[in-house]
Amino acid sequence: MIDVVRNFLKHDCLEDSAKYLYSYLPAHIRYPKSFWYWYSLLEEAENWDTNRIREYQMEQIKGILRFSYKNVNYFNKKFDELGIDINKIQDFNDYEAAIPFSDRHLFMENLGELISCKVDLNRQTKIHTSGSTGNPLVFYQDKESFYAELAFTYHVWKRAGFKPADRRVQIRGDILDKDRPYEYYGMQRSIRLSPGNINKETAIYYLRKIKRYKSIYIHGYPSAISILAKVIKEYGLSIPFKTKAVFCSSEPTYAWQRKIIEEVFDSKVYCLYGNTEQVAIASDCDYKNYHFEPLYSYVEIDSNNEIVGTSFLNYINPFIRHKTKDIVHKVIYNCECKHKGLCVDYIEGRQGDYLLSLDNKLISPTEFTFAFVGIETIKNSKIEQGPNKEMLIQYSLYENAEQKQIAKDLENLRKNINIIMNGDVNLIFERTKVILTQKNGKIRWIKSSLTNDLNDTRI
Repeated sequence: MIDVVRNFLKHDCLEDSAKYLYSYLPAHIRYPKSFWYWYSLLEEAENWDTNRIREYQMEQIKGILRFSYKNVNYFNKKFDELGIDINKIQDFNDYEAAIPFSDRHLFMENLGELISCKVDLNRQTKIHTSGSTGNPLVFYQDKESFYAELAFTYHVWKRAGFKPADRRVQIRGDILDKDRPYEYYGMQRSIRLSPGNINKETAIYYLRKIKRYKSIYIHGYPSAISILAKVIKEYGLSIPFKTKAVFCSSEPTYAWQRKIIEEVFDSKVYCLYGNTEQVAIASDCDYKNYHFEPLYSYVEIDSNNEIVGTSFLNYINPFIRHKTKDIVHKVIYNCECKHKGLCVDYIEGRQGDYLLSLDNKLISPTEFTFAFVGIETIKNSKIEQGPNKEMLIQYSLYENAEQKQIAKDLENLRKNINIIMNGDVNLIFERTKVILTQKNGKIRWIKSSLTNDLNDTRI
């Protein structure tokens, strides 16, 4: 207890100290009942057979359809317009044949009509996602779905030995202040370190911070963790702690990233796929295939190999047959690990090159998406960095975008980019009606000729 008090007093401010002390509460107190409901259900479902899992999924689909038809104006009108009788949907074939797809653009164009009339929005969380390829999204989410998401994540990490009582260090999220590049999460027993501007100085600071926090698990963007590993290796820095596992998420994890992370931290890498809309979550197995969690959502792979998901978690803004823009290579029918969920070999997610900041720091494409947080008039975008670090920003707009808001968004985008790039970048904005895609329908969102040695060639 004396060590706890000493650590409490060492922290930089009272808020940090309170969060740090809160993290010492037992896990059954720190996490709410909704978290434990899902965590327990997932442990129980480990013993379910395939038929029981399919029954559960169909029950959830029928429930979200009934609720949406009754309480969400958009779906009420759309189902009537298309002559859809949801009571006649009895199996997955009925569902896929009758219900149309949705996507991010549909949400942005019909946001007011897609919200349940049964909730008080003042008590919900408004999510501003930056978009994986420069197409932002705004929607609402309650706390229960957040805790459910956390339970699914922790359940996946169980195979690495992780428990809800364990500590972890996060290297992810938006870029934090240079003078204070960390923040505490008391409930999750976690400290978050900034994923941006990782150099020798910040690497030394992070290693000390992780040692002091006594965490044996690291979680974050593979781009940020691999850059940290590269810096550690380049300068021969010693790691003053033992890492049990590294959890990579929010981006594809390339072979070179996995290799250097495992080499430097002497620990196995576990990869997690997910999206802010909570329509699909998947983790890799020992055979490097990705398995979707069937109690989280109903996932389809369409004719273009795109992931389409129906979330079982969000009844405020229901995501029904929602297209993710993430592409799989192929479905695996008999993975040797015997996991019961839908299995695919590889997921092409957030596509784009690393950028080089004005002070020659690497900026990952995921990190760059935070420039688009709060930008609502831009429908799609594409960025190209030239040899002198100048940037061409191509963008298209929603039809109902107002000129005043467009100008405000572009100015905010300029400010956000300059913050991320650590200086005033020469930015050229080019408005276009259509952003050209690749053959697979994806957009190579960021191109840079300055980081060719770090850009994966598979995409």
